[in-house]
Amino acid sequence: MTYQPGLYSADQISNSEYHAQRDVLSASGAKAIMGESLGHFRHQQDNPVHKDAFDAGTAAHELVLEGEFRSVKVLDFADYKTKAAQEAKKDAYAEGLTPMLERDLADIRGMAKAIRNNADAMALLEAGQPEVSAFWQDRDTGAHLRTRYDWLPAIDPDKRLVIPDYKTAKTANPSAFARDAGKYRYHQQAAWYIDTILTMGLHHNVAFVFIVQEKVAPYASSVVQLSSADIELGRQLNAVAIRKFRHSMETGVWPTYPGVTQIELPVYTHYEGESQIDAA
Repeated sequence: MTYQPGLYSADQISNSEYHAQRDVLSASGAKAIMGESLGHFRHQQDNPVHKDAFDAGTAAHELVLEGEFRSVKVLDFADYKTKAAQEAKKDAYAEGLTPMLERDLADIRGMAKAIRNNADAMALLEAGQPEVSAFWQDRDTGAHLRTRYDWLPAIDPDKRLVIPDYKTAKTANPSAFARDAGKYRYHQQAAWYIDTILTMGLHHNVAFVFIVQEKVAPYASSVVQLSSADIELGRQLNAVAIRKFRHSMETGVWPTYPGVTQIELPVYTHYEGESQIDAA
């Protein structure tokens, strides 16, 4: 099914339905294209791999942002070592649910409780909707694009629209998160989410922040925002990714590393080689 441009609530489009849109580029797809290649991006779409670590993230998103578990199925096992536990886990996935052991939900519940002590984070989640999907088209290429917001605040044209995105992490220390932001190309995500609203004409003054929370006690959290220069870099990278995506959609060719690229050895390799030559 192809969705018309517009906003859709979580009840209208499930998470699985959203991710099933293969010919509609998302922020994660743009990151994959620029971080790896078009070929890697298409392979990942054709061969999705589920990681158990995603389950805890899903559970945390639901409890923190929605106040309840929507897809979590609690399994009454000590671990997944038995055949019965493994079958129950498999059945939960088949039902479109997120299997979780009761013991693993202790941290999730602790995170949901602790986040309430962060006044800045809670202010960002006061009014709005979780898991809102947006479908739109790029003005320059006509490529079909999509975005799924963790939380889309109520849109007031007289107030700046500040969009939060919830991330779980080993540390919520802003300096450490800055490194993660570069590694995981969060600058592309931030620009993508902002530009979705701008392109759709839903608001003219948009900002984007990350609510970052640690996964272990004391479940510390922080609210961080990338600089305007970071956002602009992400925006330009997204533009390249969209053009690449559009071209591959038209040609059916999804290259990995085309052409011949000249590289240079690391400086330390030259130092090592010169030292060996001098020693000889």
